[in-house]
Amino acid sequence: LQPPLSVFNIAFVAAGMYERCAVNKTTGEVAKIISNWQGGRKFPMDMGGWGFHSHVIKTRKPRFRNEVTPGFLEEDFMKQVANSTSELQPLNSNCTRIYTWHVKTGGVTTAKVTSDPDFEKLKGLI
Repeated sequence: LQPPLSVFNIAFVAAGMYERCAVNKTTGEVAKIISNWQGGRKFPMDMGGWGFHSHVIKTRKPRFRNEVTPGFLEEDFMKQVANSTSELQPLNSNCTRIYTWHVKTGGVTTAKVTSDPDFEKLKGLI
């Protein structure tokens, strides 16, 4: 059975350099989504970093809801489709490559990339 969502790294998201997934080398499952803005979100991933097969719309009937707080729209949609990161299919060589990026116009300043508090725990997974 195909996972409901596929995920891939995306560069130049908001003020960050990139968002990516840490994939467990043993299981091949997404262990964590690494983002400059976790925001207490279960799936802290920009919309440009995931996709789904059209059968997901028919079978699970997710929808984008206007009442969702800005910044949580993607997570709200993803939560309607998947229960955990283990249900996400990592693409781009197990999320080790970046082939997708945001195109921005105007002056954009990227934030300094800071270490994720759990990064040391993730070293064995990525």
